[in-house]
Amino acid sequence: MTNGSAPGSGPAEPDARLELRVSHADRDRVVETLTAAASEGLLAADELDDRVESALSARTRGELAVLTADLPPSGIERQAKDLIRIDQPPSA
Repeated sequence: MTNGSAPGSGPAEPDARLELRVSHADRDRVVETLTAAASEGLLAADELDDRVESALSARTRGELAVLTADLPPSGIERQAKDLIRIDQPPSA
């Protein structure tokens, strides 16, 4: 097989996605994640400042990904995974 494989198949795809441009909303989500991590004591104030500055100037998904790669899911994300909805029929 040659390197000219079809798009979407093979190891080059993840690298290509990291080069996609990001929006203001993407940057804002990363800043929220970083702020939550700092409030949980995972980042010091100076490190938060550095990462927020990098997030706001990021152009690609790859640049944003490295800013949160070493952080666990935030408390909000953990809570959302743990929510269970139980519907009960109305009592007669």
